[in-house]
Amino acid sequence: MTLVASQAAAGRNLGPQARHSLDRLGELAAVLAARGLATKIVTPAGRLPRLHATNPAVPRLCEDVYAACGPDGSGWFWWPWAERIAPDDDVPAAAAAVAKVLRLDGRALDDIDGPLSRRSSISGRSMLLATPEVQGTPGSGHSTGPR
Repeated sequence: MTLVASQAAAGRNLGPQARHSLDRLGELAAVLAARGLATKIVTPAGRLPRLHATNPAVPRLCEDVYAACGPDGSGWFWWPWAERIAPDDDVPAAAAAVAKVLRLDGRALDDIDGPLSRRSSISGRSMLLATPEVQGTPGSGHSTGPR
């Protein structure tokens, strides 16, 4: 399902950069929705539009995506932490990257919510996944539960 936030439709004039971003995000939203993700385009006043995508089977698996020009003027899809996802004219590559992060890669949910020893690769980086019920050892830097 794709929802578009009403602020853009409320008559607010968008500049060419924001309009281009909105168009690209709309294309990406359609592809992600066809893959089974819930999508919503958010257009906050004074900020770039963003696409919020959620895995409906595991709602905590969600991410925002932006579409904007890089320093050289070429268009890109971006993660919120300013890492490029894919060129904005390669919607299938961007959709594949977002779907992978949101675990639409065929992995079972049990593989996602595993114990501390499980690892996740997001954007090529490996990181430990911790769950609140796992007890860390003192001085290990691991969480001993919810705070």
